[in-house]
Amino acid sequence: MIFFNEDNVPILTDNINTPLASDYMWTLSTNPELDFTLQKIKSMEEIHAPHIGLEIMGFVFYVPAVWNLLCADSETSQIDTLQMSNITGHITQAVLGNINNWKMDYIRIRVVDYQVEMKYVTPVFNKRDMICHAVSREHFVMFSMMDLYKYIKNMYIGDLT
Repeated sequence: MIFFNEDNVPILTDNINTPLASDYMWTLSTNPELDFTLQKIKSMEEIHAPHIGLEIMGFVFYVPAVWNLLCADSETSQIDTLQMSNITGHITQAVLGNINNWKMDYIRIRVVDYQVEMKYVTPVFNKRDMICHAVSREHFVMFSMMDLYKYIKNMYIGDLT
């Protein structure tokens, strides 16, 4: 996992026992409304599960197959969450955020791999939040542990800025 800290610097977590260089991470909260917030990191967790390998902006990384990605339809601008295991074989556009100006855009993603078992280390975050996962020094995509559609239905990419 690579998340953005309070100074908008990407932080890599790959070991649950390594001290973090930051106490906060950026998340998109759905409670009570959509808002980007700095969330205090209280603990870390290690997930052993099937993983999907994604390529975004030339960067390849893995996330748990049961996690959900914030996507958007570029024709309607409507946002939705899609479970990672359901995006293989489909053309999918994720919501791409810029940490420096908080502008949102669309980015086509590509599934490049599937691993039956992998270890994934992540800060623990609220189940109604989405973590901002860095894909470059200034860009991120958002993942949640559960399907958040009921909290974002009838919302558009412009509602995120």
